[in-house]
Amino acid sequence: MADIEQKIADAEAAYQLRESKALLAWSNSFLLKRKLKVNSVFSDFADGVLLINLVEVCFGVSLGKYDISPKMPFHKMANIQVVFKYLEEVLRIKLLGIDTNDLVKKQDKQTINVLWNILRGLAIKGMQGDGDGDGKNINFRQRLLDWAASILEGTGITVKDFWESFKDGIAFCAIVDNLCPESKIDVESLSPDNAESNLNLAFSTAESQLGIPPLLQAADLAVGKKTR
Repeated sequence: MADIEQKIADAEAAYQLRESKALLAWSNSFLLKRKLKVNSVFSDFADGVLLINLVEVCFGVSLGKYDISPKMPFHKMANIQVVFKYLEEVLRIKLLGIDTNDLVKKQDKQTINVLWNILRGLAIKGMQGDGDGDGKNINFRQRLLDWAASILEGTGITVKDFWESFKDGIAFCAIVDNLCPESKIDVESLSPDNAESNLNLAFSTAESQLGIPPLLQAADLAVGKKTR
């Protein structure tokens, strides 16, 4: 029984590690715009400062004044509450069973839960459409495309749409390699003639290294079936 419990605990720990890697890469892709960086999702959000910056960049908003150098736990909780208030009152996302003190105490599961809810809120808001200062709708697909382009900046790979730019799998591989350098994908060696192989490499690596399950069929993309 003890061996089974240990295997379950090890599996959960491995999953949580992959999950944290995915969220780390995602968070830094936004924080980079403010020349900020998270090294650990489990500890670097504990004072609320980077969490506030992440939400402000993600949603293009200002959350108002906050303590930029919090020392005491109640100062940190006050910062985190700023984010919780935005999630609950503006995005209508309820953080059930999670308290600001959980993040201050660097509780792994609760911190990951909050980050997933921020990501979920971004997706929901983008798909619904929102407005910028000029009242123009910002399309979620365009935001995602802009994010991909920013990840690929400097690689020589350009993406202009979600079809022709991705169907040979090279852009997917380059994005995964950027988010997870230890994957050691040799992007330069890839040929557009091996589309299905490239796509399977990107999807399998994303799943094994980042915990992101494949939602697209490589065979369909490679032979020309457009996936919406």
